Amino acid sequence: MVRILAYRLASFDARIGALVAAVIENIPSISESPLSFQFMKLLIEPLSNLPITEAPIILILDAMDECGSAEDRSSLLTLLSAESVHLPCFIRILITSGAEFDIRRAFEVQPHVLMRELTLASDDNMKDILSFLQSRMAEIRLKNTSLPLVHDWPGDTAILALNKRAAGLFVWASTACRFVDGHDPRRNLELILRGGISTTAESALDILYRTALESAVADRWHDEYFRADFCSIMGTILVARNPISDRTIDALLSLERPSRHTISRLGCVLHWNDSELVRILHPSFAEFLSSPLRCGMWYVDALLHNRHVAVLCLRHLGLILRRNISNLTITSSPVHETLPEATSYACISWIDHVCMVAEHAEMIGDMLEQFLLQHLVHWLEAMSILKKSRTTIASINRLLEWVHVCGFNFTPCIDF
Repeated sequence: MVRILAYRLASFDARIGALVAAVIENIPSISESPLSFQFMKLLIEPLSNLPITEAPIILILDAMDECGSAEDRSSLLTLLSAESVHLPCFIRILITSGAEFDIRRAFEVQPHVLMRELTLASDDNMKDILSFLQSRMAEIRLKNTSLPLVHDWPGDTAILALNKRAAGLFVWASTACRFVDGHDPRRNLELILRGGISTTAESALDILYRTALESAVADRWHDEYFRADFCSIMGTILVARNPISDRTIDALLSLERPSRHTISRLGCVLHWNDSELVRILHPSFAEFLSSPLRCGMWYVDALLHNRHVAVLCLRHLGLILRRNISNLTITSSPVHETLPEATSYACISWIDHVCMVAEHAEMIGDMLEQFLLQHLVHWLEAMSILKKSRTTIASINRLLEWVHVCGFNFTPCIDF
């Protein structure tokens, strides 16, 4: 995040760019330095060299609650909350986030941080969502001139009804518009308006997601094979440590049908195309799928699927990894090798998945022991090819701790 901010500021102002470039030239290894040192050298010091009369510069960090888990963002929150006070006075940082406990705790004790809670049902928020709905419906109408839509479709009454159902949630309005913008906008709009008006934001989302899933593949939910594919694919997407491609999903799951056969029908809740990774459009959909009380037949057991993906990663690597996997030779020239997508993902993420297994760990114990005995050195070589060698020691130590907690009586044949 620090390097991203420095890059954005350097791109924004050539003076900042020159100062940041000088730091990188003087400290080539700064990307490997602690975050606090990067923050000081790449942000505080370059920005402090600008005139104090500089016009305000606003840095916007949107959706902080989506920056991984509380553990993932802990160091970043500590840095921002404690060190941002040292930035020059013309720098302003605007952070938006859901009301997560760790984020609130990090900032509320800092005297230089001003916190404001936005009310979903406020007039300003409702007006903003109404304007968004009016604009998007006009775009959908213009896109579908071949359909018999009246000149003011869908009309003020329908848009006001959508706004009321949104219950102050922009993500509801955005998802609803994506759903309406389908093969038959009139039918899709009627399906949404047919649902009841909810009294809470969460139930509003639940109604919308159920309507979208029921309609997107209405003719398939009775098919047990489609339901099984949906559960396997969505479970893998949900627990993946980073967004993955449909090709990686296919390589890991080995389904009889390509995953895109299912993914392509879920455009209202997933972002995907041939050249992009599969992403859940909003964390609220992941939360919906993870709650059996909220989603019913679409429930995805994250713990079960994480354990399954851990097994799949070990199985995949067991088949692929070998000595000198890229057939490299000794050379003084830089090596620019890579590995297939699925192999790269499995190499980087298998320990994360294994260490998240809390129940029935014995199911992967034997497989893990065999993998470590046969392929630990091969994995280290693969991580070197992927330029991830610096992470291996910490990862192995995490794995050793997990093995100890689980009570397994084997130890990897390498000691850090």
